[in-house]
Parts: sequence; C-alpha cells; structure tokens
Amino acid sequence: MSDLLYFNGINGATGKYELPPLRAQDVASIALGEELEPEHVKELVDWNDHVKQVSKGPKAGIDPKNLAETGWGIIFAHGDKRAPAIKEALGELL
Repeated sequence: MSDLLYFNGINGATGKYELPPLRAQDVASIALGEELEPEHVKELVDWNDHVKQVSKGPKAGIDPKNLAETGWGIIFAHGDKRAPAIKEALGELL
C-alpha cells in the first residue's frame, strides 16, 4: 500500500483527522485538475458530510471567549524570535 498524506490537522473534539488521508497520486491528480477515481470521490464526499455534522465549538454552557474554560490555548516554539510579536498581535485573545 502506498504512503498516505494527511492534511488539515486534527479535530480537537473528536481526535480524528479533518480530511481522510489521501494517496500521493490523488493529491497530484487534484493539483493537476484531473478526475479522481469514483471510489475516492465518494470517500471524500462521505467524510465531508460526516465532518459537517460534528460541532467545532465548545460544549453547551462553555464561554467560547474564555480560553481557560474552553480548554483552548496557544503554544509557542521555545526560542522562536517571532513569538513576542505574535503574542502582541494576539494580545486581546490572550
């Protein structure tokens, strides 16, 4: 089996990938505007339908503007010289 490529990160609520893994040849076909194999199109459509049904917000009763309450946070790489500017830009959120 060929190696699969994973895109779009992980859904924090479900722990699952946002998109199903794709074969390198499928990614190339998409980039070239070629037709995908019908079974892969169906898989992508099914996955998209599933993702649309999953809530991406916090649980009911949680203040989405309170990061401590929602469990969200921001992680900065140690020693990243851009971090102070990013923290300043996100000041209101932090």
